[in-house]
Amino acid sequence: MSPPACPHAAYLPQMYSRDYYCRVPQRKVAELRLQHSATIAEASVLNEVRHLRLPGRVAGITEWQGVEQGYPISLGWDWMELQDGDIRPVMVIPPRTNIRLIDAKGYDVPEASAAPFLWALIASLPWPGFVSRMILDEKPLPRRA
Repeated sequence: MSPPACPHAAYLPQMYSRDYYCRVPQRKVAELRLQHSATIAEASVLNEVRHLRLPGRVAGITEWQGVEQGYPISLGWDWMELQDGDIRPVMVIPPRTNIRLIDAKGYDVPEASAAPFLWALIASLPWPGFVSRMILDEKPLPRRA
């Protein structure tokens, strides 16, 4: 069974994606519509944050999903909560995604060059609120005397 055709296949030398990436023109990445899928605190991410000597006190992952003309897309990244409560992405670790940006000629944009576009998309999402709610839900309630 072949993978579903990517909606932007007309821009590509091949007509469908054998590698399960959805190829999106770089100029259209800001138009992608994603919805929150999951946010969790993750000890391994906190360990990595500490290994990188970043000032996080809680860390985890979040994932957002969408459909681009019938093709499922997913974008996930690591986050950390700082000592002052500010929530930030861990930008030294690239986002995880099945979105592959392509240039005007239809060639894949290298991941390092695509990352700023993905981080800009992430910045446009209301993800810090989901992280804040998850952190509040996980903190134990104070005991009543």
